[in-house]
Amino acid sequence: MRKLKIAILLASTTPMAQICLLAILPDVQSAFPGASTAMIQMIVTLPTLVALVLGVFAAKLCDFITKKTLTIAALLIMGIGGPIPLFFHGSIWWLLASSAFLGVGSGITMTTTSALVTEHFEGKERDTLLGLQSTAVSGGGALLSLISTAMVAISWHYIYSIYVIYIIFALICIRWLPKGIIEKNLKRSGKVRLLNRNIFKLMILRFSYCFGAYFFANCFALMLKDASMGDAVKASVGSFVYTLAGIPAGLVVFRYMSRMKRYSQSVCSAMAIIGMLLLFAGKSYGAVLIGAFICGFSYALYAPLNITRTVQQARPGTVPMAIAAVNASGNLGLFITAFAVAGMTGNLGIGYKEMFGYAALLLVVPMVIALPGLRRKINANR
Repeated sequence: MRKLKIAILLASTTPMAQICLLAILPDVQSAFPGASTAMIQMIVTLPTLVALVLGVFAAKLCDFITKKTLTIAALLIMGIGGPIPLFFHGSIWWLLASSAFLGVGSGITMTTTSALVTEHFEGKERDTLLGLQSTAVSGGGALLSLISTAMVAISWHYIYSIYVIYIIFALICIRWLPKGIIEKNLKRSGKVRLLNRNIFKLMILRFSYCFGAYFFANCFALMLKDASMGDAVKASVGSFVYTLAGIPAGLVVFRYMSRMKRYSQSVCSAMAIIGMLLLFAGKSYGAVLIGAFICGFSYALYAPLNITRTVQQARPGTVPMAIAAVNASGNLGLFITAFAVAGMTGNLGIGYKEMFGYAALLLVVPMVIALPGLRRKINANR
């Protein structure tokens, strides 16, 4: 079982694949002065759009193809398509093509890895491994960010070389993942709706949280440049701190937060608000790094807590689709953030630092919605 857990955790690192690209956004902006702000930010946000579609598609494919096969294919797509700009970087379209491949892989693995956990583990062991997935996501993102700090010091396009690592992960999964089952072969009792009302509530929560939380990804590097706080190397350090925060979140705090049950998602949103306010009000590089750490800590906690609730609320035989739907809602929030930031900074002239203040206000929404007292009042009114 240890090898199985390692294989799942390695495949779980993909959602943070694009985080290291945050550091090169100012350099890409300089390399392609004719590209719009929205197009530059699409390098980071396009993977979330593609993942939105592929995650749901992967859930449907689980009715015909094993999760092992889908996971391996996704890792190979990222390992082969991700490094394209290392060799072809004369046009921004090559960068966007790379982002699309990263989105294909991460979208599939976000569905299949969580489904693999629920397929092979139960109860406390399952919940613990879902928490460790958050550690794997953050640990993988931290490792990529750390390596990218060295790569970006050579040239911005060298950062894409790190995605070759996913080919190694695919080879490990070939050896260590069992064949597994096909979801269509599961026995379902009668006519089962794929998504119930509780799953829709979790989708709304995930969307509203991710919409506010991903202001960090879209604004951090450009905020450092505008505020004269640092260059691409310092932006890489900030991304590293953001992802590093998820390691203790998954290892230790997830167990504590899962015991809070009714309040855990509200507490996560509150932490993100504090982090955003530090980024908004911080006058020094150290202060914004603390804000980045808190935001990363919150983000690393929210996803596994949300997925744990999803698994608990999903009906038998519908787990992959429920996970895909909730993840897709989050990815939709991440994708829309890019257009919101582009519109507010480009059309309204709002500074990137001020954007973190607006993000804090947006995060009040999921914090309040998740409060159990409010949910009871809403249900009573219905």
